[in-house]
Amino acid sequence: MTKKLVIFDLDDTLIDNIGSWPRILKLIDQRAQKKLGLPPGKLLKLHKKYMIQARQEPKSLRVDGVGYYVWSRAAHELKLTPEETHDLLSWWFDFLPQVIKSSPGAKDLLKTLKKKKIKIAIVSSGGFHNKFLKLKTAKLLPFIDLLLPTGFFSQDKPSPDPYRYTLNYFHLQPQDALVIGDHYEHDLTPALDLGMNVVYFESNRHGPPPPDITIPSIKKLSDLLKHI
Repeated sequence: MTKKLVIFDLDDTLIDNIGSWPRILKLIDQRAQKKLGLPPGKLLKLHKKYMIQARQEPKSLRVDGVGYYVWSRAAHELKLTPEETHDLLSWWFDFLPQVIKSSPGAKDLLKTLKKKKIKIAIVSSGGFHNKFLKLKTAKLLPFIDLLLPTGFFSQDKPSPDPYRYTLNYFHLQPQDALVIGDHYEHDLTPALDLGMNVVYFESNRHGPPPPDITIPSIKKLSDLLKHI
């Protein structure tokens, strides 16, 4: 299959994201003890409480707004000042570089695609700052031709709008692109609806895909992409 564009989801495909959230939350809780005088574990309990509430909010709650929803509710309950709330919201990005790394083999895979003159795009849920920082920290940013967080759009995945935008950006047709993601419903269903080719990246979080979808590891993915 000859392709001109490969579109990746980011977390748990190119970025090894397993376990990063608990580590960051623990670091934030430790800083909150020192800076805000909070009891150990207090912020972790509030984060869990408001994450549960966030999942019960209407689907119109944007993905890139969930973090703000959770932390702002926690800050309100703790009666933090606006300055303290701002600090709390910024600590996530302070600690993110300490826990982020690329998936084994991801950099070599991207190098291979670039040598083939294949365009590489990232279409991933969330905001730009978060995705940019992850790519920069993992030293993958130089290989990326387009970084497109779905937080730019009025509807997140599984809306096909981010994929339509990406195809138009590169002036390509759906059959020219291959989409790689670890969530069948969110990443691959909208791509299939547009007539794009897809690869399901094996994930322990989202369960098995339909049997007709390829399930590669990074190594198997590299072998597959040698033929495009």
